[in-house]
Amino acid sequence: MDLRKFKSIVEKIKSLSFLAMGRTSPNPPVAAIITDDDGNILSYGNTQAAGSDHAERDAYRKLDLNLSDHRDFLTDQSRKHHIYVSLEPCTHTGKTPPCRDLVLERAPKQVILGWKDPNPLVDSGGWDPYRNQNIEIKLHPLLAQGALPFLQGFFQRIKKERPWVWIKSAITSDGYYAPEGNMAVSISSKASQFYLQMLRAKFDAIVVGPNTVQVDQPGLNFRLDESDFETKGDVTKIDFGNVVDFFSPGEQLLDTLFAESTLDTYSEHLSKISTYQPWRVFILKEGMEIGLEFLKKQQELNEKYDKKLCLFYILTSKDNANVFSSDTLRELSNLTDFPLVKILDMKSDVFFKDLVSHGINTVILEAGSFLWNLVKENLDTNDCILTIQSEMEMKHGKKFLGLGHFEKQAHYQVGSDLWQIEMKS
Repeated sequence: MDLRKFKSIVEKIKSLSFLAMGRTSPNPPVAAIITDDDGNILSYGNTQAAGSDHAERDAYRKLDLNLSDHRDFLTDQSRKHHIYVSLEPCTHTGKTPPCRDLVLERAPKQVILGWKDPNPLVDSGGWDPYRNQNIEIKLHPLLAQGALPFLQGFFQRIKKERPWVWIKSAITSDGYYAPEGNMAVSISSKASQFYLQMLRAKFDAIVVGPNTVQVDQPGLNFRLDESDFETKGDVTKIDFGNVVDFFSPGEQLLDTLFAESTLDTYSEHLSKISTYQPWRVFILKEGMEIGLEFLKKQQELNEKYDKKLCLFYILTSKDNANVFSSDTLRELSNLTDFPLVKILDMKSDVFFKDLVSHGINTVILEAGSFLWNLVKENLDTNDCILTIQSEMEMKHGKKFLGLGHFEKQAHYQVGSDLWQIEMKS
């Protein structure tokens, strides 16, 4: 196969992975493509919501539907197709049967993989069953590069028991994320709103701190408005002239976000909006006042999506402290299916580990100074800081202290806003 065709397969893997990302937790968003000998795509699939088909099963199911009139292909497939998968097929029985068994049954000529599966439940690298059937199996670096942005969170959770963390902050042209005092201000422009909502849909959890809960009384749900798509800004990537890392998952995820923000993608997410809803995570301070509007909004969202997606963490200095009144505790407990978790002495490692217990692979912290100070000592390689800088001036306010803390990766001009991604190396 020529390189041009192979690159088109990798691009399709990225598109399929992007569509899957945000709806598959705790499973990784995997993509699979089936081709003929010449590299022509016969079928493709991606991981569905947890408990449903994995990517390989989705692809073969569609293949059978597409080729129902070509019985010769279906009855003798052993030397007539190749399968490309971003992650090694699973070998264990969970909510679905092992994908490796299905691939062996369908007997492709080749299995081309992006990554081995680090999950200890998987017989990773146990490829003798393929070779015993004369099926060639191998890893390919270009497929690995294309797949990494979508698998990074899963790798982090399995290998390090922590999610892939992004710190996101909208800041003014003079570097402020909020005015002094308790006043809600929208900083990023309309040009960025569609992309910010799509980014929210791609992450398993969104986190805010106590000040945001009090001032903004946020929803944190993924929502799409037709006007956001119509007014999304044109995007220009600004080249720093530096050497680009072969693996740069944060930058590559943003590249895909902007490339895939099409009408078809908008329509797909709108039609399945409930499946893309992230966990709504709130870090509270003991004794803080919690507004009725906030409680009502979260209750309405639970009812709208027919699932309690709230998680609450309470910062306290004493394990046995009475952090809230009994009425407030009851109101919060009614919004979640899980216990309210106390975090002693600002220990963010405990926070990250608890997120992982919910199968959360990826998380965005919508951060000001409080969340930044909470997690800055527990950030890991490839964690990212994303700032969206508007043309607004504030002159006085609260500075975002995370800016410039990591290695700068890329700038994107999005309408009048400047997006900057930094990644910890």
